[in-house]
Amino acid sequence: MRLPRSISAGFNGFRVVDFKEFLSDGRIEIWLRKDPETFERKCHRCHGPLGASRGKYPVWLETLPILGCRVFVHLFREKGDCRTCKKARSEAVDFVAFETPHLTQDYAWWLGRMCEFAPSSRVAEFVDLDESSIWRLDFARMKRMLAHYRIPSVRRIAVDEVYARRKSRSPDENRNERFFTIITDLDTRKVIWVSESRSEKALEQFFILIGRAACRKIIVVATDQHDDYARAVRRHCPKATLVWGEIPESWGLDSSGGSLLVNC
Repeated sequence: MRLPRSISAGFNGFRVVDFKEFLSDGRIEIWLRKDPETFERKCHRCHGPLGASRGKYPVWLETLPILGCRVFVHLFREKGDCRTCKKARSEAVDFVAFETPHLTQDYAWWLGRMCEFAPSSRVAEFVDLDESSIWRLDFARMKRMLAHYRIPSVRRIAVDEVYARRKSRSPDENRNERFFTIITDLDTRKVIWVSESRSEKALEQFFILIGRAACRKIIVVATDQHDDYARAVRRHCPKATLVWGEIPESWGLDSSGGSLLVNC
């Protein structure tokens, strides 16, 4: 049987040796064998060359579903002596997910995109995977995204808080610590930063990150009547008009730089 190119050539360093369908069980298995001509033995941690072999072990990876069937990839992964790490390490396999050794990168990416519009519990239920695994996968993905994130230049922002959790972690926890502070760009209507708690320090964290020059460019800050937010705005944004309450869409914003907002 001739396989689609996405399957036959989708596993770098390996070639497909068998393809099994169990349609009554909704399962497909793809069996791989290492191609010695294209596969390079490297440490999965430091990516240095691996020395003498320390044996091999079987690996099952779940990958993107095909026509409603769950698809599993089977291969053997070797261990070898890594001179840099000075211990036995598993060899690097390019298509194994960074977050977990039980999924392929393509499948992990797909699950991560699903977590952008649905909670991890619903995604886990939909794909029949463990909820904690989906949570860890999404958390690791967001950490990588945050490492490359740059806060955009803003002139008008809205600051609000949302509940992070309803119950306190400890009896002496301050109520403010049970919230998140959400900063939104009023021009693009996109969330640009989230800080833990709704204290003055939570909003100050945002102002410190963007720097004094960027703070001076902010001309409008819309927020509720929370004293901690007001103090942070007055300290860091000397040119900003502080607006209490929500902003009706019918007010609009003057593109010339003047504000149609009035202090309430």
